[in-house]
Amino acid sequence: MDGFGETLDAVTYKYGADIKAVKNPSKVGYSFKEWDKKTPKTMPAEDLTVTATWETNSYTITYMDGFGETLDAVTYKYGADIK
Repeated sequence: MDGFGETLDAVTYKYGADIKAVKNPSKVGYSFKEWDKKTPKTMPAEDLTVTATWETNSYTITYMDGFGETLDAVTYKYGADIK
């Protein structure tokens, strides 16, 4: 799962089969941090759900005058209201 409730990829393995590594996901406005648990090398005797964890990206708006001087710089997290 992607940490936002969406399934990234569902794969069925038989017990004891080698598990292939999944590439890290990407999502606009977020940086992938890690999987919530380590994926075993072989399939255990139970269902397994591994969920991505994310960090919200921050972006800076720089306000400049017409002469190239910075008036202000404000940093916001992705999706935040700009004030």
